[in-house]
Amino acid sequence: MLQKIDTDNQNQNSQLEVPKILLNKVTYRISLLICLVILFISVIVIVLLEDERKWLVLFPISSIIIILLVIWHTGIIKKHLKDLYYYASLSKENEQILHRLVYYNSLTGLPNRKMILDEADRLINRKKAEKFYLAYIDLDDFRRINEAAGYNVGDEILCSVARRWSSLKRNNDILGHLGADEFYLLITDYMQHNALINYIESFRRALNDHIDVFGKEYHVSASFGIAEYPNDGKDITTLVRSSLIAMNTAKSQGKNHIQFFTYEMQLEVLRKLQIENGLLYSMKNNELYMVYQPMYNCDSMKLRGFEALARWRYPGLGSISPSQFIPIAEETGVIVDLGKWIIKEVLSKFMKFQSTYQKKR
Repeated sequence: MLQKIDTDNQNQNSQLEVPKILLNKVTYRISLLICLVILFISVIVIVLLEDERKWLVLFPISSIIIILLVIWHTGIIKKHLKDLYYYASLSKENEQILHRLVYYNSLTGLPNRKMILDEADRLINRKKAEKFYLAYIDLDDFRRINEAAGYNVGDEILCSVARRWSSLKRNNDILGHLGADEFYLLITDYMQHNALINYIESFRRALNDHIDVFGKEYHVSASFGIAEYPNDGKDITTLVRSSLIAMNTAKSQGKNHIQFFTYEMQLEVLRKLQIENGLLYSMKNNELYMVYQPMYNCDSMKLRGFEALARWRYPGLGSISPSQFIPIAEETGVIVDLGKWIIKEVLSKFMKFQSTYQKKR
């Protein structure tokens, strides 16, 4: 792509105006002037002098030869200059293509992750650091559209979303497309809290109207996570992480929400990560245990069984509620091994119960 040289480009560039470098050179003009002066003097000498000095005709002949050589050499140099000018223009074109490949998303034409992060880093490194905001935007359940309607429909929806949001952003702000269904909005200066909420809300409401693609209507929504510099991060890595945490929190609250980052969110993420890591070794370390809740028949008032409940005592965090570690076990796939362990533990325990009960009878 960067080496595309075709006939149309050659014809177009061959008609480009070559800078008249040689004609602006003093040495070139002086050389031509000297040749013309020699030619003029030689002609005068031939006319005025005697016949025996007609050999001076060599002077005008030599001058003509010099002039012809200069013109010939000038033509060669102009040809080389034209080639250099053509390849310089081609290099400039390829440089622009490379710039778009590096800094823009090929689907939507919006700035990509690198450009957004570079610009945010530039804002951070300003002499006078001022507040700005980074909004992490993720379309909700967009994978289902790709799976149901196909990626070509998904691409058209992404382009339509990009156009709607581009019409809403302020001139100084940057809307970027990270890839897939993820976007960034870099708000480059400070805004009052209410004004900021209204500004982001306009992006959220822009998706309320359906999107027509190939004669069908599609509805999409988005979750927004907002991080503020420098309160939520003093470097670009921390700022991006904070906006991502806020966006995931918005999704966990039902999606189609706007969420500002708080320190409590980060603590919750760290706690969840700690639980996730600890859960992998909880069965090996005998940290899990079962409790049994008796179940009675209300009519006969007799015991009819037990409900087996899993509990986890995690060193350092204490007792972890099943409502916390069961969803994490499902997300990580540990739920399969956990289920096997529970079944084995319960059956072993009830075999002991049955054996003890029968002996007493």
